[in-house]
Amino acid sequence: MGVFEAIRRHGRYHGFLYQLNLEAYHWDIAQRVAGEDFESKKTRMTGEDLLRRGKEVTAKIVALHDPKEADFTMHVYQSFTEYQYSIHIHGNNTVANAKAAGALDARELYPNVEMTSLKEFANKGFYANPLPLYDDGY
Repeated sequence: MGVFEAIRRHGRYHGFLYQLNLEAYHWDIAQRVAGEDFESKKTRMTGEDLLRRGKEVTAKIVALHDPKEADFTMHVYQSFTEYQYSIHIHGNNTVANAKAAGALDARELYPNVEMTSLKEFANKGFYANPLPLYDDGY
């Protein structure tokens, strides 16, 4: 009962032949992930990377004598990392959270205004008259 790695490799995927019992085998294709790849994926999925980068920028801004001396891009990067963490990790971009925070809903304020959905806009305006990708038409 052992695991035999197949000779043929499929890029990042590897084929494995498992011996289940004396007569049965199972062929499986699995992805091997290096420790560094796993760590980088984990930090991105959990938001640790965003928090770390945001804290680094905040520390640089605080270290200055006057925060107004900080480069504009530092403030933008700080706001961007906080925004990304709020939306993608905490999930704060929901209608229920917005209403709980006191945001106004345009549909409730103006019920008589007809709204065009993104799908309708895409079908009528964008896909009906697609723009060329480049100026030369290619």
